[in-house]
Amino acid sequence: MEEYRLVDLFGILKKRILIILLLSLVSGIGGYYAVDKWNSMNPKYTATTYFVVAHSNDEKKDSLKYQTQVYAQQYNSTILKTVTKLVTTPKVVGNSIRKVERDSRYTNQQLYGTVAKNTARNIGVGNDKDTMLVTVTYAASNAKYAAAMSNELFIQTKKEVERIWGTSDLKLVNKVIEPAFKTEVSKIKVSVIITVGIFIVLSGAYIFGKLLKNGKIKN
Repeated sequence: MEEYRLVDLFGILKKRILIILLLSLVSGIGGYYAVDKWNSMNPKYTATTYFVVAHSNDEKKDSLKYQTQVYAQQYNSTILKTVTKLVTTPKVVGNSIRKVERDSRYTNQQLYGTVAKNTARNIGVGNDKDTMLVTVTYAASNAKYAAAMSNELFIQTKKEVERIWGTSDLKLVNKVIEPAFKTEVSKIKVSVIITVGIFIVLSGAYIFGKLLKNGKIKN
């Protein structure tokens, strides 16, 4: 196969570049309005609660709680990972839903099964590297509900930590307030990506087809 310089490929492309560019722009505009419609149909408010995993030292040195805290301090990394995993467990999620929604429309099997599993998809748990700071985010179509769930997830996780280790090691940094702005997919970014992507694909396909037709590329 012959080697082609970039200028040669543009020479092949120039006869159809306006058509390809037009198709790319139309696709980009279509993507823009598709994302805009998706954003309007799926409004998302994201609420974030911050807390730290901190070991208190106010217990008597001979107490079981104090010994547990000293032992836990040696394994901060493991404790931290465990706590972040607890946030999305069916029990914590299910209890949070029941507390926030204040009704019993779900059976226990439904609540701690399918409902908790589906709800967990809206939860985000993060941890800044080399810190004990944890963030719990919840995304929902209702701002008030998002804030309530984010706060309640912290409360229920704290209860689980107290039940498991017998300590109150989770300390709230700030209680989330109702988010005022929706989290949306960037329409412009998606539109640009689609436009550039379609242009590259169509240009490549046209050049390849042209070379193949002229016998410059053998089957």
